[in-house]
Amino acid sequence: MNQRDELKLTYKMTRRPSGVYQIRNTVTGRVLLGCAHDCEGLLRRHQFELKLNGHRVPELQADWNQYGPDAFAFEIVEFVKPEDELTIGPKPTPELMKRLDAMLEAWMERVQPYGERGYHKR
Repeated sequence: MNQRDELKLTYKMTRRPSGVYQIRNTVTGRVLLGCAHDCEGLLRRHQFELKLNGHRVPELQADWNQYGPDAFAFEIVEFVKPEDELTIGPKPTPELMKRLDAMLEAWMERVQPYGERGYHKR
């Protein structure tokens, strides 16, 4: 195995932070919540879509266009503890996805990111 293949394998086997993330508009306070096996990767995807003016949440895209990228914070608000992660490698297990869904549901209940408070629909 050459060095490039070893680096690719190491990357694929590196544990990524799993948990709940938020995209917060620091001007209006509106929030988009989500959960992911790889929060950092998904937050980068959101940023990429916003920069390309092609985000799937039109209200978020409109605010990004109006206020600019400096008005947004991309944060992981709760991590799955590494010792509690029920996954090995790049693929999430069904148990991990259930835990992430439960964590997201708790955050949705706590934050209520609807209407003026967020980018979610009821």
